[in-house]
Amino acid sequence: MKLEKLQKIEELEKVINSKNRPQILFLYVKDFNISEDIHNLWKAALEKEGPNLEVINLNGLETDAAVFHAELCTIPMFETNRLLYVRHANALLKKIDANKNVLAYFIRDFSNLAASTYLLMQFDEKKIPSSLKFAEEKSLIFEEETVREWDYPRVLKKRVSDLGYTIEDKALELLIEKSAWNYKQAVSALDKLFTYTLHEKNISVNDVQEICYDMQGDLFFSITDALAERKINQCVNLLRHHKLDYGATLTSGIIKLFTNAYRYYYMKQKIGLNSLEILKRLEIKTNHAYQVKKTESRFEKLTSKYTILELREILEKLFDLDKRIKENTKIADQKDIIIMFVLSLEKKESYT
Repeated sequence: MKLEKLQKIEELEKVINSKNRPQILFLYVKDFNISEDIHNLWKAALEKEGPNLEVINLNGLETDAAVFHAELCTIPMFETNRLLYVRHANALLKKIDANKNVLAYFIRDFSNLAASTYLLMQFDEKKIPSSLKFAEEKSLIFEEETVREWDYPRVLKKRVSDLGYTIEDKALELLIEKSAWNYKQAVSALDKLFTYTLHEKNISVNDVQEICYDMQGDLFFSITDALAERKINQCVNLLRHHKLDYGATLTSGIIKLFTNAYRYYYMKQKIGLNSLEILKRLEIKTNHAYQVKKTESRFEKLTSKYTILELREILEKLFDLDKRIKENTKIADQKDIIIMFVLSLEKKESYT
């Protein structure tokens, strides 16, 4: 019989800590951090039952099918729990499916694991060989919740109300912006705000400013705003004095900013479309007024500070910027590369 399918970590945590904890959990989760969080939750729950927990970490890309089967069926010599944590389980199941002998033993033994053995399998994609579908049907399934960007405000507001809290509309807008429209970051920030406003049960703009002062979204929007207004020194100072978590993410944002600004200018000046029609064509969500207003303002400022010829030159530079960021994975190197690009906007010369 197929077990329950969950999408929220809070729900999963309750199941893991219950008396009816299942032995097998399939994680359809690409995010490494989420997978690790769930792994740690499972470990913590088992450690409460005894200090001698044995944890076996396996990589499905490297582990042999027969080795995995042997680990799965090993019965501990002492009364202790065993937790097998398999990352990239898709690759491992393909190996099992391709080996007839191992597959036969796996089918025989999977339903008869030792009571003290627990199996946690993380999948990069929701694809399982048909011969092993039975394993999924005997497992608890956790599938990462997918939320569309346009639906963030509604989903986050529901999360707030479900826990008995309220949040001001302006506070929610600010929280989403500080999260750089990253749903996971917004949820993480909300969890901090719930603790901070535990007695009031209401989240205000001041609360968001107080708790979310150092979020990466702040740096992201400060840099893009400075670039749009061509405040080169301000942009360079932001980059030099703040921690940069992901150079590739910022680079993607800069490329998107100038590319969309160029298209915005062309559609407005050459085709004669109004701002709302342009934003729709750029696939920028227009069902939230504050987002429309801020995006429109940023494009208007940028196209007034850079000529159309300069924008064309910048688009060429961005191709090189993207290439160099992908070739250099160290954050310090990426920061230097981005700073050189920003300086080139003032000096009007190619950077090398």
